[in-house]
Amino acid sequence: MIMLKSIVLLIITGLFQGGYPGSDCSAVPQDTLKAAERLFGSSVQGHPCLFEINGEYALQIGVTKLGDVAKVEALPKYFFQDLMPEWKEPDHVVGLSSKDYLDLLSKVSQLKPVGAVISEGKVGAVTNSKLWLLDEYQNAFIQRRINRTAQDTPSTPDTMHSFSVYYVRGVEGLVDEKQTTDEFGSGQRFKIKIGGCSYLTSKSEFTKAKKGERALINAAGPLDDTDCSSQ
Repeated sequence: MIMLKSIVLLIITGLFQGGYPGSDCSAVPQDTLKAAERLFGSSVQGHPCLFEINGEYALQIGVTKLGDVAKVEALPKYFFQDLMPEWKEPDHVVGLSSKDYLDLLSKVSQLKPVGAVISEGKVGAVTNSKLWLLDEYQNAFIQRRINRTAQDTPSTPDTMHSFSVYYVRGVEGLVDEKQTTDEFGSGQRFKIKIGGCSYLTSKSEFTKAKKGERALINAAGPLDDTDCSSQ
């Protein structure tokens, strides 16, 4: 059970090393940290990119090596138990209401705009009692994970287990792989691997990238690569 939980934690939290140094915010401009504290309250002591949202949730800002905000993620607090031992997993399912999610996303967008929605995921895979949906915005891709249980009925309100905002930014390097997928029920999604790291991108950016050649691509990520040394 512990091993399974560890694997799920790794998949959801993705990479907070290298391109996402996580709680190491030494490269983040002070005005960004101050803006985050205005929006989310004081950061957790000793972890300036980690914020306690409520009794059950925390938000973490992931940055590039240059200090640019590349990812913002809201997760149950127990996912950060290695940093905060007192944040233990409760004996009940935790989740954000639709209103809580939209309110929190609005604050995230004030920190760094996601832009207008282009398409929302309607269908996705269910793993570990979570429905995974992917939305595309002008400036970001958002991975939503909705709680799903065998007791759910058509009238059961959705609750958000967690979500990750991957911001679009310039990524340069050798194009290793290109892949299209339609697993999220909202038309094609375009993935590209650069320098061993996987990113989401638009159709136009995907088209201009040539496998085996260096390219500068507007893309979001890296995603949950465990073998990734990002920019």
